[in-house]
Amino acid sequence: MKPDIVRRYRHNPILTKAEIPYPVETVHNAAVVKDGDEYIMLFRSHLRTGRSIIGLARSPDGFRFTADPQPFLIPDRTALLPPMKSSA
Repeated sequence: MKPDIVRRYRHNPILTKAEIPYPVETVHNAAVVKDGDEYIMLFRSHLRTGRSIIGLARSPDGFRFTADPQPFLIPDRTALLPPMKSSA
């Protein structure tokens, strides 16, 4: 039998909305990469208005993350999407 390549961390979740320094209702859909000696996490959150944002958190070990003081990416409230074009 092959050993597990990926195992669920028994102390999940490693980042909760209580640990985010700005008001959010959720923390989910995270992705983590190692950059040198640091782990970088991008995660999706919802503001209280329901809008999705992207947050960024950092960790020295990949288990204990600290979120940046502000969201990494917030959608523009004024931009209008261009009309969709048909491919037909």
